[in-house]
Amino acid sequence: MPGVYLSLIRKKNFFLSKIPVFIGQNNSHASPSGSADIQVEQPKSLATKLRDNVCAIGEVLLQKRPGWTRCCLIMSLFFVMVEFLALDQSLLFLLVKRKPFSWSDKVFSYFSLLRGLLFSLGMVICPLLLTLVHWLGKDSLMIIIGIAASAASFFLIAAAHTTEEIFLTAVFTIFCGAIGPGYRSFLPRMVPKEQTARLLTICSMIMAFCPMMSAAVFNSIFTASMEWWPGFAFFVGGVLQLLVVIGQGGIHILMRPQWLLEKRLKAQIMTHSLTVGGDIGRNDGDIASTSTVVSDLHSGALEEQRNTSYPR
Repeated sequence: MPGVYLSLIRKKNFFLSKIPVFIGQNNSHASPSGSADIQVEQPKSLATKLRDNVCAIGEVLLQKRPGWTRCCLIMSLFFVMVEFLALDQSLLFLLVKRKPFSWSDKVFSYFSLLRGLLFSLGMVICPLLLTLVHWLGKDSLMIIIGIAASAASFFLIAAAHTTEEIFLTAVFTIFCGAIGPGYRSFLPRMVPKEQTARLLTICSMIMAFCPMMSAAVFNSIFTASMEWWPGFAFFVGGVLQLLVVIGQGGIHILMRPQWLLEKRLKAQIMTHSLTVGGDIGRNDGDIASTSTVVSDLHSGALEEQRNTSYPR
């Protein structure tokens, strides 16, 4: 038996010694040109990735678009920054803790709960109410209504002297709930689908940066004015939001021709879809593709739009 085991071990070592030879022979038969064609992609450095991401984000803002779309996109992002700059919730806590309000923590908790409930309710009700009408730019109208209500509440807080007046401003919060859904619907309509993620990245950067800047600016204003007008910081915030309302109204006017063109395009697509569907039902032998007709119509309408619109 030991002789059998010794024989098996020798055969195993023999075959293992031949494996590198077989591998070398197989590699020698491979084509040198084939190995030369294989290129290993080098990993990008961190600086290169950062530069590519910044360029991709800048492309969203600088790419030419039909009509006034590019200008309105940049203005909208600027107004988003101004809006978040004016919304500093810590200012209200500093105001109501002082005389003549002198709120306790319990009263402030009730007020915050009431505002939160009304805000959440507004996020649901306002979009549902606008589905009952067929106005152009309903998402833009939601933004205008919401920011106008927020500006009104800021002006009332700036002039308030009693607890009841502060609680009265919570009524406007239900309209402020329309701001978020309005922007989430309004901004992505200005860019192609493949740029939506980059656009939302810009919005996230604005929402992360503005609260820090707002705390530094408005806390300084509150500290400087609390002796002669404690609500002056809210007055400044209301003025900023009023400017956003005016600017959003201008964007609404500039984008209206674009929305009219999109509305006519959708109507033409629906008309041709119904026409092609009727032809398919009447002529079984000559079946046309609805998607092809709609695609051709959509391409032709876009081409007409490019020819009649001047990028800005």
